[in-house]
Amino acid sequence: MTRGYNVGNILRRYFSEIFALTAFIFFCVVNFKGLGHLSFGDETGHVLGARALAKHQVLYRDYIDAHGPLIFSLSWTLGKIVGFSHLYRFRLLSTLLAFIAAASLYYSPLFQIRRSRFLALAIWFGTLSAVWVLQGLNMDSYWPLGGALTVIVLAKFAMPLAAGAEISVRDAFYGGFAALLLPFAAYSFLPATACFFIALGWVLIVSRKNNVVATQWRAFLYGGIAAVAFNILWLAVYGDLMGAIAFHFVSNQFYYSKYTALGFSVIIDSLKISFGPNRIIQSLAVYGFLFGSVLVCIRSRYRVAAFLACMAVFSLDARGSFLFQNGAFLMASLGLLSLAVAWVFEQKSRTADFLALGSVALAQVVGIFAISTPFNESSHQVWHSGFHPEVASQDLTYQTIRKYASPDEGILVIPYNPDVYILADRLPMPKYHDYLPWEADYGHHPWAGQERDLCVDLPKYKPPVVYFDDWRVWGMWSLSDYAHCVTETLKNDYVKLPGFATLYVQKDRFASTP
Repeated sequence: MTRGYNVGNILRRYFSEIFALTAFIFFCVVNFKGLGHLSFGDETGHVLGARALAKHQVLYRDYIDAHGPLIFSLSWTLGKIVGFSHLYRFRLLSTLLAFIAAASLYYSPLFQIRRSRFLALAIWFGTLSAVWVLQGLNMDSYWPLGGALTVIVLAKFAMPLAAGAEISVRDAFYGGFAALLLPFAAYSFLPATACFFIALGWVLIVSRKNNVVATQWRAFLYGGIAAVAFNILWLAVYGDLMGAIAFHFVSNQFYYSKYTALGFSVIIDSLKISFGPNRIIQSLAVYGFLFGSVLVCIRSRYRVAAFLACMAVFSLDARGSFLFQNGAFLMASLGLLSLAVAWVFEQKSRTADFLALGSVALAQVVGIFAISTPFNESSHQVWHSGFHPEVASQDLTYQTIRKYASPDEGILVIPYNPDVYILADRLPMPKYHDYLPWEADYGHHPWAGQERDLCVDLPKYKPPVVYFDDWRVWGMWSLSDYAHCVTETLKNDYVKLPGFATLYVQKDRFASTP
């Protein structure tokens, strides 16, 4: 008798592998498109910071940014490999993070059979590909960084711990390392780290296998210590620790927060299911979070620990945004969904297949109808946006900047447009690549001697070129409203170049340059 290896049999036998491969290929195609998508100011600031570090500037002293140090250390490291000339190459960092998270899912101690591992990959890549560019996960940003790190902790340690699975010392170490990297990506991720530690403490208390859990606790703790030591050492060499506290934590927590909508009511509003084009991706994240949380909390051996791990994911929604700024919550929710479906229905292959296909199909439909990205685009617009490598421009504006400012001189772009530095191929003047209302507020009340007031520093440094676009921040504040002294300095010490709406050259430089 001949064996019936027809197409149907092959599909049934290798469904999870074929599904995972298909989803992976589709993700790679979408990711390639995302490499050349339009740049966004926040990520441009990260690339600019990496360039400044490559020129031996000190992070949070010479180059100051509101974001955490981890994105700069990783961007700088990647720049050492791929070069600093093209912005799109830095987006390989988010690609690498997605792959590392995928590897963590595949090798999670949670799974007992190979099929479940591939099914988790299929859900991960299948859902992620639908929102990868729309939600800005393709960017060199702390959002995908936080999301990927959370998925790593969930897959390698937190969910296996809650399930009572056997966790190796190595996996526990990886989990602790990723958990303590989170606050260095953004201090707002610290509650997620706390949830993971509390979950482990709970299991340590209630578990009868205290020796086993204690070993896991030590490995997790050692991983966390290694992460903290790495970041502190890196900051000691390439950054300023006090500056990091001042400009990442103090400035954000006590000044920037006054300009943004924060609070429990905002978070609750973000959890409302909506099919509006600008909120439908957030609804997908909520689906992944709620469905995944219910599944793992019901199935887990230590349900309190499972609940705490899910709360770690929920804490990433602290900003309450329903657009691209909530990328970390979206990414972590999709990772939680991937783990939950593949594990809970590990012995019910048909149910698992149905839920996996349904989740990926839902995500793809969401991607078709959603409007997001920093530029309020649809997937159709993203696909036809072209490839933008973001390199030094030959446009007359940027040639003129290079004419008046030599490569070793810093320029100033205000109030905010980091792309200008990349296009002009020049670094910012010390301490300033922007100046926004909350930064002016901080300048009036500096913390621990970490001063940063453009009204004080601009007359002292006097960069050869100032690019001033009189943009009203969020349609509300112009530079003259919160830093009138700066516009006065431009009027007194600079010449506005004829024919240019935004370029100001220092009077002495203008007079001496042919």
